[in-house]
Amino acid sequence: MSAPGVRACEFITGNLTVVHPWVRATPQGATSTALCMGFKDVVSSDRLIDAQTAAAERIEMAGSGDDPRIDFLIHAGEDTAFTETGPHLKLVGLTFPLGLGTTYPLRLLFQKAGPVEAQLSVDYARFR
Repeated sequence: MSAPGVRACEFITGNLTVVHPWVRATPQGATSTALCMGFKDVVSSDRLIDAQTAAAERIEMAGSGDDPRIDFLIHAGEDTAFTETGPHLKLVGLTFPLGLGTTYPLRLLFQKAGPVEAQLSVDYARFR
């Protein structure tokens, strides 16, 4: 059995680059999953303030406190990432199981960069 090829997806704005938004495949009956991605080439500090996808009823912050409201500071000149073991977004109320190798539209809203239309990949974990 072979695995689908890796899709290194970058979504470039005038202020920063979003690197490979991804989640793991989910089994039937799963209600949530962690959404990971990186941020690089940050020209000036910005904030991620909202995210939406048809794959879930809502997206909220997780892994960094009790507040589910999306308000994530991305510092100028620094690479940062949402990881499964640290701060990340959480897809809540999955609308269907997420199958390996599939992609879904993902809309990210940044305070300065504005809206970014990206693709959410269902993938294996990425290793650095």
